[in-house]
Amino acid sequence: MSLSFGKYKKCELNKALKAEGLLGASSMTSAEYKKVINRLHHFGDIDKKATVAKKPKQGFKILGDTTYSYKVDFKSDDVAVITLSGRHFSRNRVNSMSMREKMVYKTRMKDSAKIFFMKYRHIARKCEKWDKVKIFYEIYNPKSRDTNATDLKILRDTFTEHGIIKDDNRNVIPVLPKQKEIISKNYKIVATITRIKNKLEEKSLSLIEDALEICSAKITPAESIEILQKAKELNMSIDMFFCYAIANQLKKD
Repeated sequence: MSLSFGKYKKCELNKALKAEGLLGASSMTSAEYKKVINRLHHFGDIDKKATVAKKPKQGFKILGDTTYSYKVDFKSDDVAVITLSGRHFSRNRVNSMSMREKMVYKTRMKDSAKIFFMKYRHIARKCEKWDKVKIFYEIYNPKSRDTNATDLKILRDTFTEHGIIKDDNRNVIPVLPKQKEIISKNYKIVATITRIKNKLEEKSLSLIEDALEICSAKITPAESIEILQKAKELNMSIDMFFCYAIANQLKKD
């Protein structure tokens, strides 16, 4: 009879023939042919199972290479800079993670904060649970991409868990956090937390947010240069300059 073993390689065929005691045989019966085919299928199933067992999960392979370090630096009694170093992923990558992968991702980030505060207890004692703050994020990536809100939420959770801020709701963070992306070979997220000490500051910051939203449409390039120059003369950031100007206006009103 004419034999056809289709897609199977010669080494696979010889393995099956040897297992059935037919290696080197010049002919075989129909029953022997079926046995060889069944043996080839059997070997194929074993190989597939072995491949599945050995193949690592891509998500955990990536997370397996990822470690985090956490740092808190109080610049003054009212300003804290928190740095989380380590790879953070794009929105699409995090959305494609399984629930278990997301949990590992979240746990590792939070564990870096726990380790830091256990090691530096004097910094933990300095945290006073500020009840009103402004937060500004700097996000460092090797290439530009969409910010994943999950990363910022995980980092913000560490602020409440370790007593830097009272909570992460709008009562404590009345002004929506701003962020800036910086292209860097190293991954990290830097959060600058500024304490809002009184109602006047809170109102001023809210007005600044509104002003900055419309300034590109309302302020001419010449006026922008004038504002920058004035802020420079007073040795102030743009935010602080607006705060200063609005506070003076509120006093007059």
